[in-house]
Amino acid sequence: MALGASTAYNVSPNVKLTYDRLLNNDAVKKGLEFIKADDAKALAEQKQICEIPSPPFLAGT
Repeated sequence: MALGASTAYNVSPNVKLTYDRLLNNDAVKKGLEFIKADDAKALAEQKQICEIPSPPFLAGT
């Protein structure tokens, strides 16, 4: 579901106002753009981290 898409639940006017302010904040926009641009790199790094073998804890005790 995209940001700002309609939902099956109600949101208070205060929450809606805060959400709209955040989505229109330049720093938040810049942060979201960075996350989207860095997504493939972050996913590749997570895959590499998950491939690191774990030590055999308590093996041979």
